[in-house]
Amino acid sequence: MAPFSVMQTRRRWIGSMASSHAQASSSSLRQDHPNVKRSTRQFRMFVLHLVARPRMQTAATVPSYRRSMVVKRIKPNILSNDFDSSRTFYTDVIGLDDRGGLDWILFFGTDKREVQLSVMALDVKAHQHPVVSIEVDDVDQVYARAVAAGAEITYPLTDEDWGLRRFFVRDPNGAVINATQHDG
Repeated sequence: MAPFSVMQTRRRWIGSMASSHAQASSSSLRQDHPNVKRSTRQFRMFVLHLVARPRMQTAATVPSYRRSMVVKRIKPNILSNDFDSSRTFYTDVIGLDDRGGLDWILFFGTDKREVQLSVMALDVKAHQHPVVSIEVDDVDQVYARAVAAGAEITYPLTDEDWGLRRFFVRDPNGAVINATQHDG
């Protein structure tokens, strides 16, 4: 299928979902809702748009939402209540550098900013555990796409005291994703 017809299909599908999502619960779709399967497929496309980069396309053929938003890094978040053992394991066994953290989260990585792993207790503000953090340069755009896709927002778009703008969204597998943007 040609890229134009794929994009045309997505636009048609998103438009058709808007009316059916208005009838469904605003926080999530029940499993017996007739559009759950299509909603899951649309959400997977949304996530793929965050990480996929087209090959050999000119600026004129790249959709505008891909030109205006960039994924900067994807970082796993390990749930832990034993920070001392985690610190020993990730520095001594795995060989990552201890990059500090807060009283509820530790950061490990290398000299490359893109290589980072977090070990955390439940998120101090959201009181949930995001399994992965995806840093983007325009979190407002990602939030708008998540809402348009009918995804369940589990923590609202928030400006945090420690310099992040973020929200949590549940993926079709039940995993909580932290979509985030750093200040400046």
